[in-house]
Amino acid sequence: AGFVDTMAEKYPDIKIVANVDVQSDRTNSMETCESLLQSDPDINFFFGANADCALGAYAATQNANRNDVK
Repeated sequence: AGFVDTMAEKYPDIKIVANVDVQSDRTNSMETCESLLQSDPDINFFFGANADCALGAYAATQNANRNDVK
């Protein structure tokens, strides 16, 4: 909630399109992020609350050849 609240307060122009609990699992994070990238090609940023979440998101961007996603 702290991340979402801070983003809304400090960056009101940034739209959060999904808030998914991937249970701190790298594979689940990767699969979820791959699905999100397929369903919304305008995504340009993922936030992972820990290393496994972030590394799963990174793997998804690499699998999709999306080097533009932070």
